[in-house]
Amino acid sequence: MNYIFITNFIVDEEQLAKNLATYLIEMNKAKIGKFDWDNFTEYQKSTDTTQHLINTGQIIVLPTQSKQDLSQNLLPLFVKYNEPTYLILGSLSEISSAMQEGLLRFVEEPPQNLNLILTARSKSEILTTLISRCEVKILPTKVSVQYIDKTKNDELLDGLPKPKDFIQALLQNKKPNNPEFKNITRDAWETWLWQLEYLCTEVIYKNPSDSRLNRIFENVIHAKKLNQSNVLNRLVWAQLFS
Repeated sequence: MNYIFITNFIVDEEQLAKNLATYLIEMNKAKIGKFDWDNFTEYQKSTDTTQHLINTGQIIVLPTQSKQDLSQNLLPLFVKYNEPTYLILGSLSEISSAMQEGLLRFVEEPPQNLNLILTARSKSEILTTLISRCEVKILPTKVSVQYIDKTKNDELLDGLPKPKDFIQALLQNKKPNNPEFKNITRDAWETWLWQLEYLCTEVIYKNPSDSRLNRIFENVIHAKKLNQSNVLNRLVWAQLFS
């Protein structure tokens, strides 16, 4: 089985993929048939366990920078594997369409017992032909936030308020200064709004009857939909204060 995991956040995708591969290998040993995110959260193995699986060849990490590298590196892997083995490539968010096309043969006719684990921030970054040949799983937000790459996340969201500070300001009936809309990418808005949604969910869970929180949450959900419809950034921002 080949997997694509959608993160929705900027995360440490290599570490996430290693932990997912470890979990899938342990699932197979325990004869657990269904992937379960709650079990994954509780069952995440230590670095030592994952490193042991890498050392014994059950997890293969294969970073690639070009289509030529991809072809050359995949060829030696077309051998028989005696037990379930997982191949981790670079993030699809950083792999060109040409490189993704180069993966199709591997996905269609993989070596016995060798499974592919791919990650991406969103489905829009993946060829539909690749999606149709893999099992696609979207990470629950509670899992994604455990793997956030803080440095890359801060770089992407530079110019937007810190999510926690923004929610706190709204709760105090304060309106943060407008960001420089022309400098904020659609991807940055999407990531920032996902984080706002997660924070709202966490706070509402503790205060379910707070009408202000529920209103903020509704506005965030609406703003996400506007952003996904490519509405002007300033209108997405304005929706958060309606």
